[in-house]
Amino acid sequence: MSTSFEVFEMKISKEWKGDDVRVEVLYSVAGVATSVIMEVNDKYFVLDAGDGLLRDMVTRGYDPMDLRAIMISHGHYDHIGALWAIMGFMRMMGREEELYVVTPKNCAEAEVLIEKFKELHRDSMFYNILHMELVPEQTVIIDNCAITAFETLHGGLIAGRVLPRVPSIGYIIDVEGQKVVYTGDSGDCASLRNAVKGADLAIIEATWEEGESNESNYHLCINTAEEIGKTAKNYMIIHRKAK
Repeated sequence: MSTSFEVFEMKISKEWKGDDVRVEVLYSVAGVATSVIMEVNDKYFVLDAGDGLLRDMVTRGYDPMDLRAIMISHGHYDHIGALWAIMGFMRMMGREEELYVVTPKNCAEAEVLIEKFKELHRDSMFYNILHMELVPEQTVIIDNCAITAFETLHGGLIAGRVLPRVPSIGYIIDVEGQKVVYTGDSGDCASLRNAVKGADLAIIEATWEEGESNESNYHLCINTAEEIGKTAKNYMIIHRKAK
């Protein structure tokens, strides 16, 4: 079986600026990698750590040492592949400030990566990795950001075969009253629609074209994503398939 991707690049730059927060989609192609960066008071918060995150931060002028927190929506490789690289870079550079890694509760991929990294480098690390596991509707405060998890509907697909659901969440990030919502990967569900409604910015996945889907309901199609996005003040569509 062969697979070809004609285009790996994201065709349009996606950026938004509010009063106290700026958001940029570093890269997002379904099945390849997704990473979104949020700048708040000269510190960075990353939404998903897809492969190439470290490279993309450096080449776009973002200092990885100013990264405050990484928020993982679920454990699939295209959303977590760069976590080891980021942690390793910080160790190499002698970071001392703690790093927050926020994930869904029982996200096995994140648990293994973080624990094995800490175990392997326990005698040569100068910073602490604080792993915060969230369940839907749980809120944590990091600096001046209130981060609330909401339930999403996602699971695995292998060669068209539908696998069971995986631990997955979206994030509502409140920065001084400005609300940024990140859906991660998800099918259509009430919790996602409720989170997006009224947001200053909603970052919404749209893997499928209109009429293209399967019985899993693990992703949104473009028309549904745009319909939901219009309930926010501003929205971005990400996680499109390579063509």
